[in-house]
Amino acid sequence: MTEADLPNLDKLLDLEEEFYSEGFKQGSIENVKHNYIEGKQYGLQVGFQRYLLLGQIKGLLDVLEVLDGDKRLFVQKIETVRSLLSGLKMDNEATSVADYENRVTRIKNKFRTILLLLQKQLKSSPEDTLSLAAVERVSLSIAREIKAYVEGESRDSTESLQDQVQNW
Repeated sequence: MTEADLPNLDKLLDLEEEFYSEGFKQGSIENVKHNYIEGKQYGLQVGFQRYLLLGQIKGLLDVLEVLDGDKRLFVQKIETVRSLLSGLKMDNEATSVADYENRVTRIKNKFRTILLLLQKQLKSSPEDTLSLAAVERVSLSIAREIKAYVEGESRDSTESLQDQVQNW
């Protein structure tokens, strides 16, 4: 081997470093894509679980309002809970999260009072009527069974929908 061949040998050794760097960059890009999709899925899951109970309470308020009919026993309490529900912000700001925690506690307490009044009006035993604990159990069972997927910006055509499904 001559001295003229040494620069070519250095180029061959640099080739390995070049492939290593290229692989590292590709891996980093792929990691960022996966983290973005997982973060989006997690955000959807948490958002769904947070607001599922509130949606159920809102639906039950509609039913109670219809059942109340002309008696109008629950009107003021239902309106109080509705006003608390309507003021909730669905962003992730620190003030909104603190407001959410405060309002959810108040909503649950007011809704529990409405259900106790309903139980008293119907003159039934606690086991026979709807309770906040029962509503929360239904909410938890739904939240555990939900499946969803998030489509990335570019989706491989060979990837099936089942590959994107996540159990929550």
